[in-house]
Amino acid sequence: MFGIDKVTKYQMDAPLYVTTFAFVMNQDKYNQMSDRQKKAIDDNCNTEAAGRVGEPWGKFEDAGIDKVKGEPGQEVYTLTAEQTALWKKASEPLVMTWANSVRKSGADPDAALAELRASLAKYNGLTQ
Repeated sequence: MFGIDKVTKYQMDAPLYVTTFAFVMNQDKYNQMSDRQKKAIDDNCNTEAAGRVGEPWGKFEDAGIDKVKGEPGQEVYTLTAEQTALWKKASEPLVMTWANSVRKSGADPDAALAELRASLAKYNGLTQ
């Protein structure tokens, strides 16, 4: 909970972010590794391994929300559809700044964002 419950009594329960982790390696360096080393990387850098990291994090957050809900003087609330739309609208300038930066690097921000949203939807992680 990081102590947030000590400084505020209002908690918004809203999935407004996604945490990403990346394991990046130069292909030439990977190719120089032994088969045993490659197996260690391959066995631990995949969707299943991501679940081993992400699932406990999600459970930690859920337990924190449940704990705060049970504390006297704490109010946990969820956003209405209208409020969620306002949050999305407020974030549009940030998304545009990101898209312009990606475009300048030569990549397609629309394709990247579409792929991210499709993956989030697949795993029920997309806020509607």
